[in-house]
Amino acid sequence: MSSILVTRSTTKAQVTDLGLSWCPAWPPTRWRDHAMTSERLPAGWTLTRIRDVSGDREAVLLDADRAAAWRGGPADGEKIRPEIVIGFHGLCLLKPIDSEDWCMGSLNDDGTVDYWSAYANFYEALRGL
Repeated sequence: MSSILVTRSTTKAQVTDLGLSWCPAWPPTRWRDHAMTSERLPAGWTLTRIRDVSGDREAVLLDADRAAAWRGGPADGEKIRPEIVIGFHGLCLLKPIDSEDWCMGSLNDDGTVDYWSAYANFYEALRGL
């Protein structure tokens, strides 16, 4: 297993040489995420399979240490703590610590997530991207 701490000076070549994905969702000057190993992916899933099902060849596992809040409806502003976050360019899917649901949302420049829908099934959430 390989991992790399992405910093301001990390290059795309350094990331891709390790077989990891370069995530263009943030310019390197604003990255606070680490490229991670598959141990944090949903059970039974690989990054390759996630990319195949979602159709996003650059999907990447992100650091779950970030703020996330529901946007819209009566629960507007409700906060959740992510256990798993997977980035798909400007969108993401996250699994809350205390739920089996998968939430879809947008990745903000500051690393936070605004989410607006939930799926009971990870496969369906990927297809909903």
